[in-house]
Amino acid sequence: MLESEVLDGGRAKELLDDPTLSKMFINLEGQYLKAWQTTTANDTEGRERLFHAFSVLQDIKVHLRVMADSGQLAQEHLKRLKKGK
Repeated sequence: MLESEVLDGGRAKELLDDPTLSKMFINLEGQYLKAWQTTTANDTEGRERLFHAFSVLQDIKVHLRVMADSGQLAQEHLKRLKKGK
């Protein structure tokens, strides 16, 4: 269980640190913001879709950060367990 968390956390950290993925997030956020700014006053549905798309990007980043942090904590826990033996 802890080993799996460490592996998942390490991979999540790699993704967060990946410049291509970071660039993709920045580009998509910019595209969504620009599209939102150019919606017409009566395009409530369009703005809602863009808001949800933007929110999903934020959720993905938060989830990756949580996984990376959990992996780091699991790694530290494993070290303490091995030290105690």
